[in-house]
Amino acid sequence: LQDEAVKILNKAVDLAAINDLTDLSFELSVDLARYCFEVGEYQLSESCFRSAMLFKSDLKNPNDASVHTEIARLHLTMKRYRQAEIEIKRAIFVSRKHNDMHKLIKALIVKGEIEAKIGSTTYLQSNFIKALSLSKEYGFKQLEHEILSYLVDLDPIPDHKKEFAIQKDILEQELKG
Repeated sequence: LQDEAVKILNKAVDLAAINDLTDLSFELSVDLARYCFEVGEYQLSESCFRSAMLFKSDLKNPNDASVHTEIARLHLTMKRYRQAEIEIKRAIFVSRKHNDMHKLIKALIVKGEIEAKIGSTTYLQSNFIKALSLSKEYGFKQLEHEILSYLVDLDPIPDHKKEFAIQKDILEQELKG
């Protein structure tokens, strides 16, 4: 079924490109890349993301921060830390340019993940703390919960872990009503 789904999405991308539907080609390429990533087809996912970025060049004023974030996560999964850092910097730049706080927070989370993988706890904390502050400021409770979960798991200081765990528990109670 996975192969069939990939074929169908790939055919849709081709049809959209043939019919000069750039917006649709971009979106379908991104969808195909996401799907391939989810099923562990990382090389195919990377290829689809490249195709999407080619279509992006024809779009008027695209806010592609989430695509750069997903490409960074793909590189992170494939242990290509330098490429992941480059893509996440692009995601942060684009999300700031478009003043898209939700995408900025998601990018900062991935930046924190990258820093955790390369072993830099100071950057880890600063990126997650920035993301946490923004998620609170803009009321993104689900993102706040996700960040607190990372901080509970990754912060090396036991007192900090405990404080983040308390904040996470309080937030979970709020989310439950």
